[in-house]
Amino acid sequence: MAYTPNPTLISGGTGTGNIQSVRRPLDVSKDIAFYNPNANPFYLLAQESNKRESVDPEFKCLEAQMQPVFDRINNAAGYSATATAVIVDNGSYFKAQDLVINTRTKEIFKVSSVSSNTLTIVRGYGSTAGATMNDDDELRRIGNAFEEGAAADTAKTVKVDSVNNYCEIFKSSLTLTGTEMATTLYGGADLPLRQKMSGIEHAMKVESAFLFGQKKEYLTTSGTNPATSHPIRLTAGILAFISSNAVSIGGALTEATFNQEFLRYVFTADKNYRKKRTLFVSPLAGAVMNQWGNGKIQLVPSDKTFGITVNRYLSFFGEVNIVLHPLLEGDVYGGYIIAVDLENVGYRYVTGRDTKLETDIIQDGTDARTDQFLSECGLEVRLEAVHGYAYGITG
Repeated sequence: MAYTPNPTLISGGTGTGNIQSVRRPLDVSKDIAFYNPNANPFYLLAQESNKRESVDPEFKCLEAQMQPVFDRINNAAGYSATATAVIVDNGSYFKAQDLVINTRTKEIFKVSSVSSNTLTIVRGYGSTAGATMNDDDELRRIGNAFEEGAAADTAKTVKVDSVNNYCEIFKSSLTLTGTEMATTLYGGADLPLRQKMSGIEHAMKVESAFLFGQKKEYLTTSGTNPATSHPIRLTAGILAFISSNAVSIGGALTEATFNQEFLRYVFTADKNYRKKRTLFVSPLAGAVMNQWGNGKIQLVPSDKTFGITVNRYLSFFGEVNIVLHPLLEGDVYGGYIIAVDLENVGYRYVTGRDTKLETDIIQDGTDARTDQFLSECGLEVRLEAVHGYAYGITG
């Protein structure tokens, strides 16, 4: 049979709409853009501040608080100006010979003895006469007084506390077939691209745990951990450590509220007055702060911030560095500001198990390659009262 042509005919002019699409080379960028490639500023700054290895998946740090100086009267009926036995919230704060001032009446009394939460006292020990005490009156210890030749003071010291956390095992893997790796693709070879994407994902996993994680250890097979009898450990994040300075805004954040209700407590909890805090702020909170007036927020030179964009707020209390955090988002965390004293946080990793890329880890004859990012690490937090967070910001 003779050959019969059967072409596709184009009527009229030829244009890009009626030619074969495969004849048109695609204009594809050489690079591939990513959302949130640097979404782990806390993780990075914690490493820069204090990075240490741990010889065990559980690590501990030691801290000691100052002795309390404030307490309160605890008696609904109050006390007369001559009462010599008074009940307080915390009798253990006091000892014989302490001088205590009632900050409302300015009366100073001397403690003679302590039994549980009851103080036996000498009234009007200073120049101000004894006065009626009300329930919940604030009391402040102001030292002690001894006669000449007296015996030594009774010792009362602060117990050194231990704060622990765990190193959590984080994994992020990628698998490519041999054929896929050998194929020429727009955007470049796929293996380094997938490694980069998995690396970003891995860093965000660690960052999320350092913010929102809760400390837990599962040691045996259970309903929660049915697949293995090996331990599973979760590291606690910064929010899980903070109990003292959790401030509810519950609405619009004003500059006055920010200073009076938040910064004031975050800074003054530290009696050494380390005058620097780093604030990780949600996009909403950052937008609000940016409206507080010209000159209040200034950009910090990038060569001093480890590649992280940092702004500085001019505060009476001390230096406040502001970092926009893209993971503070959603209905709840979208209204958060987290204040951290970077001198009192750190990055801990099990010996030899700092973040690393393990390549071609499955040798089973499969025509494919599996790589894996692995970290066994945790967040160290000391002196929780020097950190804090504000929440419930709506505008």
